Amino acid sequence: MIETGTVVAVLAIVGCYLTGGIPVGILIARSRGVDLRKVGSGNIGATNLFRALGAKYGVLGFALDTLKGFVPVTLAGAVLHLAGWSLGAAALATVLGHCYSPYLRFTGGKGVATSLGIALALYWPAGAFPFALWITITAVTRYVSLGSVIALTAAPVLASLLGAPGPLVAAMGCATILCVTRHVENLERLLKGTESRFGGKKPVRTEGGGSP
Repeated sequence: MIETGTVVAVLAIVGCYLTGGIPVGILIARSRGVDLRKVGSGNIGATNLFRALGAKYGVLGFALDTLKGFVPVTLAGAVLHLAGWSLGAAALATVLGHCYSPYLRFTGGKGVATSLGIALALYWPAGAFPFALWITITAVTRYVSLGSVIALTAAPVLASLLGAPGPLVAAMGCATILCVTRHVENLERLLKGTESRFGGKKPVRTEGGGSP
């Protein structure tokens, strides 16, 4: 017989995946008559939303993508009392939902903002400091992808150094690997010096560009 706790954990993981999969950027752009996948980089994240519709909508998209990571994971821990590996799995499922959305035929974004949300929910210093690092690096270099990759990498490292539970560090580490993998093309362009700077013009669509 399956234990009630196991059923609750599975349902929470599925719920987090489905919540993470909500294509916030596409919905915001669609409300303004724009198909986000056909403008700029074609990415569904906040950076492309910023380029397509301006700062107000870019910030809104980033905030909502972060909240869709933070809220379900927080509820899974506080209301459903998930902990350890179950909570870590729910958090990772949220990021997987964003990157491989069931509403977009298992395509999606790069998961940076949603990863920030789960980090804040799992162990808030591991979200707050990397977020500040991301802002700083992006502001100085104007490369969103560079700031994203460094901040993503810093989150599980910081969590581990500060003594966060192992399963939660592992969840953040897996989310980092997933998101960095989805930035491979950005990293290649950074090495070639062809990556677009934030705030610069992007006249043609390039596959895989932008964060988060």
